[in-house]
Amino acid sequence: RSNDAIEYFQKKFSKLHDAHSRSFFAFIACERWLGFRMDTIMAVFTAIVSFAAVIMNDKELIRIDPGVLGLTLSLLLQLSMLFQYMIRQVSVRHIHTDIF
Repeated sequence: RSNDAIEYFQKKFSKLHDAHSRSFFAFIACERWLGFRMDTIMAVFTAIVSFAAVIMNDKELIRIDPGVLGLTLSLLLQLSMLFQYMIRQVSVRHIHTDIF
């Protein structure tokens, strides 16, 4: 249109959009990496606690009521999900406060 600047602005827009997409993709990749690692750690921790409780109960080192054990495991799962959600929200909040 004016001064034949369409091509200039299209190239500039593409360049800026590509730079934004690279940083956003890096953020998403890091968030997925963190989420996978946290899921893995919590799964291993839950398995260790479960097997330790069963083994300790079988060897009669500690008497654990099965209802209490089930409640403990369900609370462990809820807390692990809450912990993962909190860490992800903190990372998102940190990214958004750095932008402005």
